[in-house]
Amino acid sequence: MDNAQEIIRLYATDTYITQNAGDAYRVHTGTVLVFVAPLKGDKPDIRRFLCEIEEGHLIPSFAFKDAEYINWRFLFTTKEEAQIERLPGKATSVLYRRFAKTAGLESFQQEGFEQSLIEYYKRESLKDNVFINLGDRQKPGVNIANYGVIKQAFEAGEERIV
Repeated sequence: MDNAQEIIRLYATDTYITQNAGDAYRVHTGTVLVFVAPLKGDKPDIRRFLCEIEEGHLIPSFAFKDAEYINWRFLFTTKEEAQIERLPGKATSVLYRRFAKTAGLESFQQEGFEQSLIEYYKRESLKDNVFINLGDRQKPGVNIANYGVIKQAFEAGEERIV
């Protein structure tokens, strides 16, 4: 990765982790794959794919510490090569709203940007857990940790979780 002059060059093997809330990124060339993940120490844990952003579009930064002191970040990767420009302090409410719509964050209006991303991550993790358990011919269990995600999914009108 080349960070000269606020331009970040990503190759297929690179991952860029956002660090500053309030920043924005403009995709100059290529397509950026956006993932959301909690950090364990300074390294990302299991990441969940959020969306693809193409050349010319903006991405808000995501750097958030939740009530459980978990640090959350966006991870940017690319299939081949991409160049993005970091725009310090340029994230706006309009950018957050547009990005949430592009990424399909249905709970954005009720929960805000950060919480809607965390709930998205938890919901996707729960889907994987249920799928893996069913694949192993085990009955999926519902525990108290999953209750909030399941309840929100039903309240949001999702007919099926898997």
